[in-house]
Amino acid sequence: MPLSSDSLAKLDERAQDKLDILLFRFAKLQDLLGSKIFRTLLSYSGFDTDVAFVEILAELERAGLMEADRWLALRDARNAVAHEYPGETDHIIRELNFIYEEVEYLIALAKRLEEYYNAIKSKRAARD
Repeated sequence: MPLSSDSLAKLDERAQDKLDILLFRFAKLQDLLGSKIFRTLLSYSGFDTDVAFVEILAELERAGLMEADRWLALRDARNAVAHEYPGETDHIIRELNFIYEEVEYLIALAKRLEEYYNAIKSKRAARD
């Protein structure tokens, strides 16, 4: 990494498998966070989650947990690599490189969300 057109074409089967695993796990983590964890966590914190997803992202951003624009860029990258279209190799390579660069951000985001949950849980326990 980073990939280029030439290096992508020269990947052996094992390297291709690793790339596929990275993309699969990245997509699963992003789907889990976006479809389940964000709303559940905000609901647990008392935020009304019966709102558009952009409002969920905005609230998470206000809480200092994430950057909404960065999340949307990651979602766009995931969508781009989920479907391969002829003639879009350079675009796909850019998105693959972006995803690879952002893996640590997603891991850090998941940890921040867990810490936020634990802080809410502790406050609730102290009140009870």
